Amino acid sequence: MPAQRIVSELIKIIQQGITESSGEDLSAKEQRALEIGRIAAQMSLSEMLASEDDEPVAIVCECKETAKSKERESRSVVTLAGTQKIVRRKYYCPSCGKWTVPMDVLLGIGKGNYSAGVVALTSEIAAGFPFEASADFLTRRFGLDLCYKQVQRLAERTGSVVARKEYEQAAQVLVESEELGVEQNPSYADRGRRWTEGALGW
Repeated sequence: MPAQRIVSELIKIIQQGITESSGEDLSAKEQRALEIGRIAAQMSLSEMLASEDDEPVAIVCECKETAKSKERESRSVVTLAGTQKIVRRKYYCPSCGKWTVPMDVLLGIGKGNYSAGVVALTSEIAAGFPFEASADFLTRRFGLDLCYKQVQRLAERTGSVVARKEYEQAAQVLVESEELGVEQNPSYADRGRRWTEGALGW
């Protein structure tokens, strides 16, 4: 949907929301405004993704040979701006037998069906609330239709990655501390050698 059409549609939605909100309390008006914001975000992101449609039929593979794509394929990804359909090309190189999806790499999409923003928000909320309560909160406040099992899987997956990174960082700090300690605290033999050299004037 072109930008001008998006603006035109949003103006209609806003005008309708203003009309229908007459006589409502602040809470109801607030929810209408937030919903309009979500619609605007969804429409805008959809157009941003649609603009990435100029992929060539053939590309150069990592093995320096030619990888080709027969047709564009779609996948659905849950984002903070609603579930989006992403249409992109998948390339196959007959020389090395490797499949590549450059658009997925460009957009930073992994094998899962959730954007990094959804994973981060879900994990942050689930860290402080039960999974069921987190799923309900995400639906009411952000329009994310996730069941508690999905919230649990995302939170646990993120938690394991964070824990592994923290362990690696802690291990690196420990190694650096040990190296620093050795450098600042020479062995007794080395101390003795330095004292002897000093005493003898070497």
